[in-house]
Amino acid sequence: MELESEAAAATTQQHQQEELPDPTALEVVAAADNEEECQRLILRVLDYGTNNDTGDDISLLSNRTKETIQWLESSITAVVESSSSSSSSAAFELIEDVLVDCLWLCGSKSISLPWNATTATTTEQKFHPTVQALVEISRALLLLWNTLTTSFSEQTQLARKLQENWFPVLLEAVNLVNNDVGSSANSNGAGNAADDLMKRLKQYNTITNYKQQKYNLLQEESEGYSKILQYLCHHCSGSDNNDDNDNDDKKLIYLWQLVGTFELDPSRVIDLCLDVLESNLFGKKMNGSSSSSSSSIEIADVANSLPNITKGIRWLLDVISECSSDKIPALMRFKIENINNNNATTNDSSTSSSSSSLLKTVAFLVRENKMDLRTFMEDYFEPSLGPNIDIAYEIYRKKERGRVVALSRVSLSGNNGSKEDPKQIELANKLKLAMGTLTLNNDIDKDNGDSNNDTATTTTITTTDGGNGQILSLLLILIRWGEWELVKPMLSSSLWSKLCCLMPESFGSVFLDVTEERIKVDATSSTPKLNKGITNNTASLSHENDADVVSAIQGLVRAVRSISDPLSCVIQSGSIASRPVLFCHICRYLRALLTDIIHEENDTSGNTTTINTIDSVPKEVFSFLDTFLVPSLSLFPSNPAISTELFSVLKILSYEIRYKLYEGWEGSGLEKAGLFGGAAGGTKPLPNVESEMVAGKAVRYALKRLSKDNIRDMSRQLAKTTHSHPLVVYATILSQIESYDNMVEVMVEAQRFVNPLGLDVLSYCMLGRLSGTSGGVNRSRLKEDGVHVSQWLQSLEAFAGEFYKGRPFVEFRGLVFYLMRRLKDGNVMELGMLRTLLEVAGGYSFADYSPAASLNEVQLDGRSGSVTLKRETMSFGIVEKTNPVAANRIRDVLQTDGLGVSMLILIAQARDRIIFDSTKGAFKEVKLVGNLYDTCQVVMSILLEFLTDDDGKQVDGNHSSTPVAMYSKFLPSIEDLQSIYGLDMATVWLLCRPSVKTALQMDSESLETSCLKRFELTEDVRKSYSDSLPESVWSLLTPKLFEFFYMNNMSDIYCPEGLLLSEINRTEKEVTRIKGLKSPAKNESDELERLAAVSKQLDNDMKYQNKRVESTLNDLNKEKVNFFASEEISREAAKAFLIYCIYPRTTQSPDDAMYSSAVAFRLHKIWTPGFSIMHYLDELISIVSGALFGVTEAEAANLAILLYQTLKVVNQWRHEDGLYDKEVLGKPGSSMENNEDGETTVGPVSHKDFIQLYNKWQYSLGAALIGCLKSAEYIHTRTGLVVLSRLVDIFPTGPSLGNKLLQVLEPLQDESSSRPDIRASASAYGMMLAKARDDGKWVEEDENAAKKRAEKEKEAAEERKKRIEKSFRELERDSEKITAQIGTDDRRDRPRGGLARDNHHNDRRPDSGRQAPGARDVNSNNRSGSDFTRMESGEVNGRDRDRRTARDTDDDRRRDGGDNMQRGGRDDDKWRRDGPPPRNSKRSRDSSPIDDRNSERSNIKRPRTEEYNHSSRQGGNSRSPEPPSTRNGRSSRRGNNSRR
Repeated sequence: MELESEAAAATTQQHQQEELPDPTALEVVAAADNEEECQRLILRVLDYGTNNDTGDDISLLSNRTKETIQWLESSITAVVESSSSSSSSAAFELIEDVLVDCLWLCGSKSISLPWNATTATTTEQKFHPTVQALVEISRALLLLWNTLTTSFSEQTQLARKLQENWFPVLLEAVNLVNNDVGSSANSNGAGNAADDLMKRLKQYNTITNYKQQKYNLLQEESEGYSKILQYLCHHCSGSDNNDDNDNDDKKLIYLWQLVGTFELDPSRVIDLCLDVLESNLFGKKMNGSSSSSSSSIEIADVANSLPNITKGIRWLLDVISECSSDKIPALMRFKIENINNNNATTNDSSTSSSSSSLLKTVAFLVRENKMDLRTFMEDYFEPSLGPNIDIAYEIYRKKERGRVVALSRVSLSGNNGSKEDPKQIELANKLKLAMGTLTLNNDIDKDNGDSNNDTATTTTITTTDGGNGQILSLLLILIRWGEWELVKPMLSSSLWSKLCCLMPESFGSVFLDVTEERIKVDATSSTPKLNKGITNNTASLSHENDADVVSAIQGLVRAVRSISDPLSCVIQSGSIASRPVLFCHICRYLRALLTDIIHEENDTSGNTTTINTIDSVPKEVFSFLDTFLVPSLSLFPSNPAISTELFSVLKILSYEIRYKLYEGWEGSGLEKAGLFGGAAGGTKPLPNVESEMVAGKAVRYALKRLSKDNIRDMSRQLAKTTHSHPLVVYATILSQIESYDNMVEVMVEAQRFVNPLGLDVLSYCMLGRLSGTSGGVNRSRLKEDGVHVSQWLQSLEAFAGEFYKGRPFVEFRGLVFYLMRRLKDGNVMELGMLRTLLEVAGGYSFADYSPAASLNEVQLDGRSGSVTLKRETMSFGIVEKTNPVAANRIRDVLQTDGLGVSMLILIAQARDRIIFDSTKGAFKEVKLVGNLYDTCQVVMSILLEFLTDDDGKQVDGNHSSTPVAMYSKFLPSIEDLQSIYGLDMATVWLLCRPSVKTALQMDSESLETSCLKRFELTEDVRKSYSDSLPESVWSLLTPKLFEFFYMNNMSDIYCPEGLLLSEINRTEKEVTRIKGLKSPAKNESDELERLAAVSKQLDNDMKYQNKRVESTLNDLNKEKVNFFASEEISREAAKAFLIYCIYPRTTQSPDDAMYSSAVAFRLHKIWTPGFSIMHYLDELISIVSGALFGVTEAEAANLAILLYQTLKVVNQWRHEDGLYDKEVLGKPGSSMENNEDGETTVGPVSHKDFIQLYNKWQYSLGAALIGCLKSAEYIHTRTGLVVLSRLVDIFPTGPSLGNKLLQVLEPLQDESSSRPDIRASASAYGMMLAKARDDGKWVEEDENAAKKRAEKEKEAAEERKKRIEKSFRELERDSEKITAQIGTDDRRDRPRGGLARDNHHNDRRPDSGRQAPGARDVNSNNRSGSDFTRMESGEVNGRDRDRRTARDTDDDRRRDGGDNMQRGGRDDDKWRRDGPPPRNSKRSRDSSPIDDRNSERSNIKRPRTEEYNHSSRQGGNSRSPEPPSTRNGRSSRRGNNSRR
C-alpha cells in the first residue's frame, strides 16, 4: 500500500510539472531582463513539447507539440505588442538569444536518440519522434519570426544565429540549408546538403586561418602605413584644432578609406595610433611627425601631473575607439614585453624611458575608459603579484621585528648596536632578492624624488621577471593621477598596506598625496552650518528633526570615509611620520566638521558642550580616530604643536570617547608588549612599537636622574617625551610612584610643562591603574596580612589628590563614575581615592576626624564651631595651602546631575552590605570588616559636609543658589530614602539634616517654589518616619523630640566661645609678630593676609553662632513640655530615648557623640518633664557595656567620647561636695523608679543612693572593659583599649578597679604577644594609667596607701639603679680586658659589645631601618644618649637582667613606656596618636633615589606646638602623646597612617 501511494504521489507531481505555465510569464521575465529565468521557462516549454515518455503514442506527442507552438506564438506576440519600441526590441532580442541556446541544448540531447530510419514508412519518420517534434517547433518559430519582421526596423537574426550554432542535420530539416546545392549534388551522387555545408565550413576555416591573404608587404603596405602615420601625426599636430566636428568626421572617414585602399591590418593601425598617442602625450619623437608637433602639445613634466588633453588627442582617442578595443590589452602587453626584453639585453636608459612613457600611455587609456584595467592585470600580471608581495612582506616583517626587539636589549659591554647581527644581514639579503620581482620602473620611481628610503633599491637588483614591477608602476601612476577609486579594487586592502611597508617613499607618499588632495577639495566645498540656537548642554548626534544637524553629520561621515580610505593603507608603514603638516591639516579639518555639529558654548560653570556617549559618534568617525589619528601621534618626534592639534579634536568629545580611544592607543601593551597580540588579537604597527621603546628608554633615563634639585630641567625632558608618548611616560611614572610613595610631590611638580593631552592621558592612566586594566590585572588591594590597604593603592591615592589639586581642570569624572560602579557592586576598597580627592584637592582635610580615638579636647571642642574654627583647630594652626579652583571644580562635578547625592546613597548602602554580605567574595577578617565600615562612615561625613558647606558664608533670604539647595535638588525625600533605598533612620536624617534645617529657615512663599519643599516637616513626612519605628516608641516619645534631636547638631546648642577667643588671640599675636619683622618673606606676607582674614572670620562666626545657639535653646525651652508623651518618670522612656536617638547618632561621628551627651544634660538642666537623668545614666551604662562587644573601632571611639563627656559630669556630682544637691536634686531628672515589695514607686535619688549607683556603674563598666581585654577576639581587645584610653583621666577612680586593669594588661604587654599593635596600645594605656594614678586621678585611693606605695617604688628604683651601676662596671672591666688582649688598632677585631657601640654616636645601622629584636634606638627623643641611661632602660646583657616584680614593672613602664610604644607602634594603624616622626627614622622597604627628607610631614590632627599641648593639659586631658613610631613602608603624610 505504501509503494502504491508513493507512486501515485509521484505521478501527480509529474503531471503538475508537465503542465504549461501561464503565457504571461514569458512577458514578465523578459521585461525584467532576467535571462536565467527566461532560459528556465523556455526549456520547460520545449521539454513539454518534445517529451516522448508515453512510448508509441505518437498522437499524444503531436498534441503536446501543437500546444507548445501555440504557447510560444501567443507569449512572444504578447511581448512584442505590450512593450514600447525600445523595451520591446531589448526583450525580443533577449528571447531570440535564449531560444537559440535552448534549441541547441534540446537538439544536443535528442539528436543522439536511437532510431531506425530504414523502417520508416514516410519521410517524416526518418527522425526520432522527439527530434521530429523539435523540428516542427523550430519551423513554427522561423515562420513566426518572418511574420514579426515587419514590426521592427531591424531584420531579425534567428535564422542566422541558428545557422551559426545549430546542427547541420537539423538545419537541413528546417530548410535553413541551400537545397539547390544539395539537389545538384544528389543528382550526381555526391551526398546531401548537410555534407555540402560541412565542406563549406572547412573551406572557410582554412581560408580564414591558414591561407596567406596579403602579398607584396614591403611595397604597397609600407606606403599605406606611411600615409596613415603621416596623417595621424599631422592631424594631432594642432594645426587645425579649430575645425568643427564635421571636419573631424570627414578626416575619420578619410582615414578608414586609406585603410581600405591599401588593405591594411587593423591591428597594425591601432598600434600606430597608440604610438602617436604616446608621442603626443609624453614627448616621444616619431618618424614622420612634423617639427611643430612638440610645440603644439603641452607635455607633462612630472608623472603625477595629468597630460594636457588637446582636441587632436581627443580625435586620436576617437580613432582608437573605432577600432577593436579588445585587442588593445594584448598590444600593450606585447609592447611592454618587447621593451623589457630589450632592457634585459642592452640595459639602455632610453629603453627604460620608453617603458615609462608606455606605462603612462596605458594609464591614460585606462583613465579614459579605452581599456579595462582588470582585464589587463588578469591576463598579464596578477597571478604572481600577490604571492610575491606576501613573500617580501614576511621577510620584511621578520627583519624589522628583530631590529625592534634588539632595541630592548641591554649590552653590558657598552657596544650595543655597534655590531651587525648576522641574522639581520641574512634577512636583508633575502629581502633584496624578494624585492627584485617588485622593482618599480626607474623613471617612475624617480618621479617621486629620492627613493633611497624604500626597502629595496631598484638600481642594484637584476630581475628576470619585470611584470610585477611594471604593473606596480602602472598602479602608482594611476594613483598619482587621482584614480585611487579605480585602482583600489585591483588589490586587497592587506596587499596595499604591505606595499606601503615595502615601499613607503613610493606608495606611502602617494597615498598621503591623495589624502591631501581630497582635503583640499572637500574644504573648498560648502558645508551646512548649524543653527546657533542650539544651547543644550547635553547635545548629541541624535537630532532626527533638525535637518541641518543631520546634513552636518552626513557630511562628517562622507569626509571621514574619503580620507580614511587611503590613510588606512599607511597605518602599518607609519608613513604619516614624514608629513607632520598633513597631520595637522587632518586635525583641523576634523575639528571644523565636529564643531559644526557640537558647538562649544561655555555655561556659567565653565562646562563645554560635548558628545556624551560613545554610541553618539558614527562608527566610521570613531574607527578613524581609533585606528589612525590617535595612534599616529606616537610616530612624530617631540612636537607640542602636533599634540595640541590632536587634543583640539579630542576635547570636543566626551571623556568616555577619549578614554576609549586611549585604550585603543594602548592596544595589547606598551613598548615590547605591543609586539604580542592581546585578547582582542592583532599587534601594533612596528613603527609605533619602535617609537614607544625609544620613548621608554628616554623616560627611564630621565626618572633615574630626577630630584628636587634638577626638577625643572628634567621636567622639560619628560615633557618632550610626553608630547608624543604620554601613555609610555605615565605608565612608567605611575609604576614608580606605586613603589616609592616619596616620589608623589616630585612627580606632580614634574608635570608643569606637560600639555593638555598629556594631562588628560595621565587621568586615564590613573583610572586604568586603579581599575586593574593596565599595570597589573587583579592586583590585590590589601597587603599580605589581608587587613591593611596595599602600598600601591595608598601611593596612587596620594598622587591623585596632589595631581588634581594642582591641575583642577583635568578631567576626573571617569574616576568618579568608576567609584560609583564599584560602590554599586558593594566594593569599597577604592573609597580612599574619593577621600583623598576631597581632602587634598578639595581642601577638606579638616573634616576628616579619623581616627576618632586620637582627637583631644581642643579638637573636639573646635568641631562644635564653624568651618574656619575646624580648619584651625584640627591642624593646630598649621593650615595647609588649598586650591579654591580645585575645590570649586570638584564641587561642580559632584553637584552636576546629583553625582554627589548618588555617591552618598551608594556609600550608605555599601556600608551595611559589608557587615551582612555572606557571598563568596565577602570580607571575612573582622578587623578588615570594621575598618571598611568605619571608612564608609568617615567618607560619607566628609562628602556630606563638602557638598552642603557654604564655607562660613551665611545667606539670608534667597536660599536657591546655596550649596544646600543644589544638594537638595537631587536628594530623595525622607520616605524614599527609607522605603526605596533601604537606609536606616539615623543615616536618613544624616543626609536630610541640611535640607530640613534650610527648609525650616525659609519663608512659606520661597519654600513653595523651592526644591526644598519636600523636606518641610509636614504630617505626611512625620507619618513616613513614624511608620519605620515600633508603635510603643511613640507611646513614650513624641515627634517633637525626635525631630529636634535629629535636626540639630552641636553647633546649634553650644558655642565654643572660649576656644574662639583663644584662636582669635593666637592669630592676632601672630599677626603682630609678622608685622614686627623688618623684611618679611613672601610666604610670611601671605600668611599675614590669611591670619587677618581668619581673625575677622572667627569673630563673625562667634557672633553668628551665639545668636543661633540662643535661638535654638529658646525653642528648646518652649517645646520641652512636648518631648515626652507623659510627664511621669519612666525607665522605658529613657531607654527608648537611648535606643532610638542617643545610641544610633552617637556611633556616627565624634561630633554626634558630643551632641548626644550635650542634649541629654541639656534636657536635665531645663527641667524637661518626663525625663530622668538617673534612668538615662543607668540605661546608658547598661547599653554601652553590652554594646562594646559588637562595635567597630571607630564606633568604640565615639562611644568613648559619649562616656567621657557623661562620666566627667557624673564624677563631679560624685566627688564635689554640694554639687549634686545643687544641680540634680529637686529636678525631674533626680527621680527614679524603685521596686520594693513588688510595687513600683518613683522618688528622688539622694546623694547617698547616687553614690551606690555610681559604684554600680563603675564596676559594671569596668567588668565589661576587663572582659574585652581578656577576650580572645581581636576586635574586643581593641575596643576595650580604645575606650579605656579615652577615659583614663576619669575612669577608674578607685584603686581596686585600677589595679585589676593593670593586672589584666600584663599579658597584653608581653613581648611574646602575636599582636604587636595590641601590645603597643596596651603599653601606652598602661603608662597613661600609671601616670593617672600617680597624679591623683584615683580620687578614691587612701592617702596613706598612696604614700606607702610611692616610698616602696622609690626604694625599688634605687635598688634597681644600684644593680644597673654594678652591671655597668662589670661591662667596663670586661671591655678593658678584651682591649688589652686584642688591641685597638685593628678595626676588624674591634669588640662588638654594647660598650664599644656606645662610644660612637654615629653608629651604622642597616639601610632597611629595621632594628634587631631587643635593640633600642639610642637617638630616641624620649631617652638620653648616655651609656648610663641605656643601662637604666634595661639595655644590658641578658646574664645581668633580673626578673622584675610587679611594682618594678609599673616603674619601668613610666620610664620606658615611650620606647615600648616606639617598638610596638609600627604596626598600630588605628590607635596611635602620632607626633611628628623622628627625622632619623628609616624606611623598612627600598626607597627611591629621591631625597625625601624634606617631604616628611606630621599628622595635622596631632599636637604640633607646646601651646596646644599645654592647653590640652589644662583642659583636663592629661594624656601625654605617644612617641613617634616608624611605620613600615609608609610616609608620615597626614591621613595615610591614621585612616587605614
